[in-house]
Amino acid sequence: MRPFSLPRRTLAGLAVATALVVGTAASPASAAVVTAPTAVVAAASTTTPEQQVVALINKQRAKAGLPALKSYGAITSAAESWAKHLKTKKIFAHSSSAWRSAKIGASGWKSSGENLAAGQTSAAAAVSAWMKSSGHKANILGKSYKGVGVGYVKGGPYGHYWVVIFGVAKPAIKKGSTPKVSGTATTGAKVTTKSTGWPSGTKLKWQWYREGTAISGATSTSYTVKSADAGKRLRVKVKASNKKYFPASLTSGYSRYVAI
Repeated sequence: MRPFSLPRRTLAGLAVATALVVGTAASPASAAVVTAPTAVVAAASTTTPEQQVVALINKQRAKAGLPALKSYGAITSAAESWAKHLKTKKIFAHSSSAWRSAKIGASGWKSSGENLAAGQTSAAAAVSAWMKSSGHKANILGKSYKGVGVGYVKGGPYGHYWVVIFGVAKPAIKKGSTPKVSGTATTGAKVTTKSTGWPSGTKLKWQWYREGTAISGATSTSYTVKSADAGKRLRVKVKASNKKYFPASLTSGYSRYVAI
């Protein structure tokens, strides 16, 4: 195998974009060398390169009268995974729509788009380069996008890798009833909960909380009050997932303070 070598031209502004067609596999645009100006300034309140990219993207969307994109864990995880893959494999290439779907589809995303950049040393440089390319800009200002995730890694032959995945959400699920804590909140007693009215095929997951802290192993519709709960309040959250809809969650109000 021939050793990997960098092209002779300057790589400081290398970036490519994928233009999204909703509901279909997107086709990557060809690679292009662009000069990355630094006119866009990251918000001072953001601390990580990934947070800066999100802030800068939303700044551009605000200028265009578009709502801000919200970061979601599943999309962020996918973007981080692909950025690490590019660095490890010493390549610069788009992920496939099938790969992204496998990573984020179960979390309620029906389609996605992707922007890549390599070589830029800052979030401002990457976003500025994207905004000067029609394909990248179309993704950043995409009206159908609701979620975003950013991956950034240093190292590898290009020095810096930037991955942004944009997500189109499935329809919002019709929410069921808000759960309530039923029963007497006393040490040794059992409290219960329920939530009804969700669409057919919806799966519910439960988590009990002691004040604001999740209780380990307390993941059913009933919970036996422990001595550690004494003097504290209990509440429960239900998370609903349905392959036809974007997931949702509901949280009960607090119980009375647990008596000994």
